[in-house]
Amino acid sequence: MIDNRSYVDQLKAKFGSGPILITGATGSVGFELVRHLCKDFKIIAVGRDLDKLAQLRELGAETIPLDLSQQDAVSALQSIQPFPNLVIAAHGSGLMQNFSEIPFTRISPYMNANLTSFIHLAHLSAQHDCKMIAVGSVIGYTCNKNYELYHISKQAVQALKKLKVQVINPPTIRDSGFFKEMPKRSGFRKLGAFKMFSASSKQIAEEIVKMAVNGKKVVNVGLVGKLARIASILQ
Repeated sequence: MIDNRSYVDQLKAKFGSGPILITGATGSVGFELVRHLCKDFKIIAVGRDLDKLAQLRELGAETIPLDLSQQDAVSALQSIQPFPNLVIAAHGSGLMQNFSEIPFTRISPYMNANLTSFIHLAHLSAQHDCKMIAVGSVIGYTCNKNYELYHISKQAVQALKKLKVQVINPPTIRDSGFFKEMPKRSGFRKLGAFKMFSASSKQIAEEIVKMAVNGKKVVNVGLVGKLARIASILQ
């Protein structure tokens, strides 16, 4: 549970006490989000890892196994009754590879997971008149070499604000494989050494709830982008 009870109470006041649908629930941040919220809300957890879904069921969550990299996967969620008060889209993955070297067949599934499924969820949420929070990424806000496709997808997610989706950009996930695979001299890897720019999955899950409540960004994404470019130049 989140230490500060007021945030849970404020979350209920802002979005209601009804069910919450969390996608990416078997990823590092999504898993922690379910753990934090399942005592106070009915959680419908969507993810690919069957073992982790089983763990979430033990915590009291309802689970739906679903691979959002598959085309039109979100359509499987249309039959949920009653439909949740709030959708938290916390799925997606990082990709660090030279754009020209990415296999052509990988692009569509990757963009399905990181962008198209977000659009489908926004459409589904609008149809059911429920609120949606899309979890973006401060690391994807500024384009750096070898994660251009990730950057493109996260930049496009920002535009969901025009569809009345609340988009929040938490710090870098320090314990993620994506972060650990970054070259040590990359700008974001250097910034990640500072607590202001990176945090554990558990800390980020807590920050997502706080940002959902107060609408504030934990970090200034424009500032991070500029600092990342400077850090990548410095030895």
